[in-house]
Amino acid sequence: MMNKQSLVVGLLLERLADSKVGILVKGINGIQPDEIAAELSSQRKTHIYMAAVGYGISTDVEKSEYTLTPSIEKAVLWRSVPSMQVISLYL
Repeated sequence: MMNKQSLVVGLLLERLADSKVGILVKGINGIQPDEIAAELSSQRKTHIYMAAVGYGISTDVEKSEYTLTPSIEKAVLWRSVPSMQVISLYL
C-alpha cells in the first residue's frame, strides 16, 4: 500500500505532464513539501518551483533541484514564466 506522500507525488507527476502554467493542490495534510519537490525533480529531471502555504515553511528554500517558498505571491509571479514547472500546495 502506498503512503499519502507517494500518492501525492504520483498524482503530481501525472498532472505535470499535461500542465501548461502549473498545478494547484489544496487541503492535503500530513505531507512534506520539500520531500515531494525533491522527488518530483528527481523523477522529471528538471528544476521544480513549489509554493507551500500552511505547511510551516517560513522562508524560501533554494536547492539545486527545487525552489520552495511559503509565498503565494511568488508562485503567481512564477506562473507568468511559461518555462517554469510551478506547483502550489495549500493546507
